Amino acid sequence: MRRAIPILTTLALVALVPLSRAAPRVYEVELVLALDDFDAGLTSVETLLAERDALLVSREVEESADGRVAYLEYRLPAETSRRTVTELRGLGLVESETSRLDVVGDLLAELNAQVERLEERVASASVAVEQTGLSADERIRRQRQLSTLEGELEDTRRRLDELSEATERHSLELVLTPRPDPAFGPAASFIFTTIVPALVIVILAFFVGLRIGRLRERKGE
Repeated sequence: MRRAIPILTTLALVALVPLSRAAPRVYEVELVLALDDFDAGLTSVETLLAERDALLVSREVEESADGRVAYLEYRLPAETSRRTVTELRGLGLVESETSRLDVVGDLLAELNAQVERLEERVASASVAVEQTGLSADERIRRQRQLSTLEGELEDTRRRLDELSEATERHSLELVLTPRPDPAFGPAASFIFTTIVPALVIVILAFFVGLRIGRLRERKGE
């Protein structure tokens, strides 16, 4: 039993170690919702997104042949983005939805490594430009090389920042439209769902009775 104590202690310590964070992901959603009441529905959508700490990127409301249409773009907190999208689905009729989910941990690591390598090359190129005894042509060549490296470094940093931001704030594009009126009103719906089936039954019963009557007449002959 003495040797079991260290093993149990080790198991307890392992259980206390927090699980590693999920791999960084980029989640993008495009959602088209049809609203029964456009104004009230738009207000409900914007209120929900404000409560979920969503950042508004752009907002446009336009007039169309079928009424007003709203085009909204938001950035959602990554930890609650899926729950927010689920809540949005309940505010209208989902006419279309597309989404994309990418795991980008490896890409983030590669971009970070590229930044480090470029920073080292820029530092070396800066020292090379400042060397004394260079000809004018050689100094110009080295200066151009430095400018090229600085441009690559700036571009790589920008890509890294954009990707990092995309993992922290997921992209949501919303299109809100008025729900189209039903093709038939309540009266027409009553006719097609109640009266027409009843008439069909009456007509079928008439022809069946007529057929039975003729069969009886033939038997009587």
